[in-house]
Amino acid sequence: MEATVGAVLYSPTGSFAAAFSMRLPDCSSPLLAKAMACKEALSWVRNRGVLSVVLHTDCSDLQRLLASSRVHLFSYIAYPIDSARSLMSLFNSCSVELIPRTANLGAHTLATLAFSQVNAMCWDSVPPAVISDFI
Repeated sequence: MEATVGAVLYSPTGSFAAAFSMRLPDCSSPLLAKAMACKEALSWVRNRGVLSVVLHTDCSDLQRLLASSRVHLFSYIAYPIDSARSLMSLFNSCSVELIPRTANLGAHTLATLAFSQVNAMCWDSVPPAVISDFI
């Protein structure tokens, strides 16, 4: 199955800071796609020098897997979950909050648009017009 990632970064005051979207390798399940998207989003945020982050997801399984350090995985999902956990440990503060998809329409819209992209896209300071109504 085709997969993409879309992320919107907000400043501590809640204003738009940056956005990112890209295609991912094909995934064998929706949970794998969510885990890979999470890993890519965390990597992008970390590379921007952000020290504290609250990650929003609409996937309760992903939130549970990332929030628990006691869960040891021995399947296809282990690599992106372990990678995301490793990235999370590099932040001064990093939490994962479960929110409805309707509360994260900017990221969802960017992920949907990434299906038609060849390369990763990044927007700084000014959001892409397609998500302006959501932020």
